[in-house]
Amino acid sequence: MRKRRFIRLALALTLALLTVASALPPALAAPDLDKKDCSITLDLKGMEGGTVALYKVAGVKQEDANYIYDVSKGDFPDSDTAKRIPGMSESELDKQNPTLSAILVKEADTKKLSPRTASINGGKAAFKDLSVGLYLLYQTTASKDGKKLTPFLLSVPQRDPKTGAEIYAVSAAPKSGITTPPPSVTPSHTPTPTHTPWPTYTPHYPIVTYTPGKSYVYLPQTGQLWWPVPVLAALGVVLVISGLLLRRRGD
Repeated sequence: MRKRRFIRLALALTLALLTVASALPPALAAPDLDKKDCSITLDLKGMEGGTVALYKVAGVKQEDANYIYDVSKGDFPDSDTAKRIPGMSESELDKQNPTLSAILVKEADTKKLSPRTASINGGKAAFKDLSVGLYLLYQTTASKDGKKLTPFLLSVPQRDPKTGAEIYAVSAAPKSGITTPPPSVTPSHTPTPTHTPWPTYTPHYPIVTYTPGKSYVYLPQTGQLWWPVPVLAALGVVLVISGLLLRRRGD
């Protein structure tokens, strides 16, 4: 009776381990840090003309089982703002994206850094032959209708949440703001000087889409603790074999 109970317990444990393993999300693939043919395509519907600038803020490096941003491989190696990014969590960087982007744009203008540029044609702007890392995108000249892209940070590659596969051809559909100066009026007399603020636009974080109805943003992730799954599964198999051997000896 004890042997039968042992065998039943071992079978139940193995079945439970297999059930848990099948319910886990797909394992995350390690990014190819040496890949040099990545790309970013911006889908800017309703926008025509204008120029988009791109800076590399950081590369990606591996530390033990972790992948983190490396600002030494970007255009802002001495920037205190850029140096804050590797220590941020995904949610923190997501929240601070508009603020960090605006500051980095000012730093790039002050230091007169030379960005890569792409013209907006047919509502598209594309950058090719990129390496893995975090990029800053902003529009240097407005489109013909006055629309202007809000600066934002975008990581390459992006990760498919269903398969865990890395996507190196990134397609983004960011929201844009409209900047138009107030109309000029010729007064009949000299008015008292007043300050008329320009219309402001609240920045929105870009939505990166790959499948209809789905949106997600990838940031370097920490190592995944997958090693317990095969160990536990192997333990269950050992228990089953041990139970069968004990049964044969008893017979």
